[in-house]
Amino acid sequence: MSETYTVSGSVTYPDGVAAVGVSAMAVDIDSGPDDPLGAMSVSPDGSFELSASASDLGGHQEGTPEIKLYLFRDGSLVHEEGVDVDPDATVHVTIERPERPSMEEIADTMCGMHHGMSGQRGLGNVSRDPFHPGHGRFGGPLDESARGRSVGESSVPAGVAFLGLPSGQAVARAMGVEPLSNEELGFDTILADHDQHPDTEAPLWYYVLAEARVSSGGDRLGPVGSRIVAETLAGLVESDPSSFLTVQPNWTPTLPAPNAGQDDFTVADLLEFAAGGDD
Repeated sequence: MSETYTVSGSVTYPDGVAAVGVSAMAVDIDSGPDDPLGAMSVSPDGSFELSASASDLGGHQEGTPEIKLYLFRDGSLVHEEGVDVDPDATVHVTIERPERPSMEEIADTMCGMHHGMSGQRGLGNVSRDPFHPGHGRFGGPLDESARGRSVGESSVPAGVAFLGLPSGQAVARAMGVEPLSNEELGFDTILADHDQHPDTEAPLWYYVLAEARVSSGGDRLGPVGSRIVAETLAGLVESDPSSFLTVQPNWTPTLPAPNAGQDDFTVADLLEFAAGGDD
């Protein structure tokens, strides 16, 4: 019977959270060609187990093979170390979290795209007029018909024609929400100021912002904007293999519920618990 060699372990970040999106590969690096024990993406809990028989590694092994463990993220090597092929031992590996752009860097990029100012800090001087002329940085001659148009004004027709992007009113209708008119949104004035057809419906981004102003004075998103945000967040959680909803789909809160009663649990209860309220 061929002997089986196994490498098992777990991969976490410094704070103990499972490192998802990481692939593990173990390779026998004894003399001769390197023989892989296998490769896999780590499980939602950060664990992995790789194994191969002696025959898979080229036949009988003289002693325990020398194994190298490699960890990859987005195709880049993030960790390597020599490990033992002991099925009763677990290799614990800690790796650094991937770097994420700061909000300032994101703002810089947005400003650079709109005004061509890569060194701009913040968004304070970016006009909120959807037809404000932008300053493109792309090469090639400028289409004279687009001169004086903003990025938003120029991109909306192209988005509708080539990508099928819906207007704000179209999205509202698809959601079963009574759409706001151009007059209610204040978009009719903008259309008139820029000699646009009065029946042109508002771009979704403008609709979401204007809807918030109409429904709550800008304090919170309106029906369309809030649903887009909620469905986006819910979709991210549902599609994340390491999210608590995926790992423990049947879990329900067990903390006291002083605000909502004994049979319910709401955000208010979570906030009270976090603030050190009654246990």
